[in-house]
Amino acid sequence: MTMARNPYYWKVDTEGNQLPYIDEVVGISYQDNEARTLAMINGDLDYVKDPGDDNRVLYYDAVDNGAPIKISAAISDGGNRNSIHFNRTIDDPVLADIFANKDFRIGMSYAINRQEIIDITQFGQGEPAQVAPLESSPLYNEQLAKQYTEYDVAKANEYLDKVIPDRGADGYRLRPDGQPLSIVFSVSNDLSYGTTWVQTAELLIGYWDKVGVKVTLNSVADAQFTQNKEDNVLQATIYTGEGGAGLTPILDPRYYIPEEYFGMFGNGWYYARVDAQKGVQVPPPADMAPLRADFDKVLQQPTQDAQIEAMKKVLQEAADNFWLIGLARPAPGFQPYNVRLGNQPDEWIAGWIEGVQKIKYPEQWYIIP
Repeated sequence: MTMARNPYYWKVDTEGNQLPYIDEVVGISYQDNEARTLAMINGDLDYVKDPGDDNRVLYYDAVDNGAPIKISAAISDGGNRNSIHFNRTIDDPVLADIFANKDFRIGMSYAINRQEIIDITQFGQGEPAQVAPLESSPLYNEQLAKQYTEYDVAKANEYLDKVIPDRGADGYRLRPDGQPLSIVFSVSNDLSYGTTWVQTAELLIGYWDKVGVKVTLNSVADAQFTQNKEDNVLQATIYTGEGGAGLTPILDPRYYIPEEYFGMFGNGWYYARVDAQKGVQVPPPADMAPLRADFDKVLQQPTQDAQIEAMKKVLQEAADNFWLIGLARPAPGFQPYNVRLGNQPDEWIAGWIEGVQKIKYPEQWYIIP
């Protein structure tokens, strides 16, 4: 992909110089991540999108060894590294009832060793948390952020025993209908921003195994994952943790209210709400309507202060319902770039709501002679 500078672009800088500064940008799609990383380290590229957590040490070592690159800190706007969803609209009424029970989700949350996940997948950076606005946000809710985050196998068993107390001869829990409980945990394995998801899922499966819940990993390409989502056959899954910084929980409430596209704890509810032509529709229970109405009121407020106060009610309802499970606050990301690329900040807020790289004003990037 080649993008040529528009000489009639309407923006100028503070001194009246025509933007953009760069005459031509060539975008290359690499089919091999290792080749792209090597090209970046060698100085053959000026910038890469989503460098991948698995390459973090490689890039920093390259800087120390004199590679022609610099690294800026991409501060995530997310409320969590990952969200764990148990689909309450799955076409299995017994499994759906288990997933709908808050005690089940509490038990599964207590079973997770979040600090170990942080140490293994986030280089020890971050802290255990549920999906919730950040402490720096005016929407911060301590209950939502911190509840059920301790690693406590005894508490996990206590809560799971309230929902699925019986076990088979093999030690695994049984469903209320007497059948073995078995959950399929689906993970997209080819997303540039999800390079640690399969590894995280494997750790989660091990934790849940210790409390008698049998979970099987289903690692699939994202195209197949999306199809499974539309067919409403996803039982449980892992995804991102949007809605953390500033007012982003209002702009992207996907994990705080039901019936959202990426709110896969109620996957079929979204398709019913929008009357989707693609996607299996499952009518939401009656008690969801007031929750959606409360969020609609947020958007109807005439001032930002009023929006914040109205959204606080929505977030408290999210805390009380405990829709999904979070793992940890996101660690600072990293963004390598070529030393010849000017106007790169030392750190920046990274998130799709902010436009990803758009917030860095790429029209003001320039090539250092």
